[in-house]
Amino acid sequence: MRLAKTDVLHAVVGSSAFWVPSVILHSLKGAEYCLLHWWVLGSVQPLTTLATLLAIRFIRPTAASWRRSAFWLLLGIWILGPIWITTDFTFNGGGFAMGSAWLDVLIATLIFPLLTPWLSLYDGSLIGLVISSLVLGVAASDLQVTLARKVRSGLF
Repeated sequence: MRLAKTDVLHAVVGSSAFWVPSVILHSLKGAEYCLLHWWVLGSVQPLTTLATLLAIRFIRPTAASWRRSAFWLLLGIWILGPIWITTDFTFNGGGFAMGSAWLDVLIATLIFPLLTPWLSLYDGSLIGLVISSLVLGVAASDLQVTLARKVRSGLF
């Protein structure tokens, strides 16, 4: 797969669509964070992610395949997650308010498969991350072809 400008754009747009509701909530509530916010983020983040995927497909229906757009949205959410979560932590006195934030973000971005879900647990975005990852993962995979092959081979 050849990397295109639109792929990187989809990653940044998908990341923004997913993480901006969390940043807004943390900027408004700060340290007054409660369990209700988990459920708010768990419903709003997947909806904004799905709306973004549908908007990309509506705006540019022939530019890229559905699967490719979903893949890059998902990759953007995961890779850029540590940057957004560090931004969230800034409103509680941590994150970019600390001196070593950029080094922490660099390290966290390099090991994003481990730290994005772990940090989203502290952030309150874990439910939204799991739901959005499942939805985008299904959209990025070609289930119709996969199921047809399994039916033809007699596995189902």
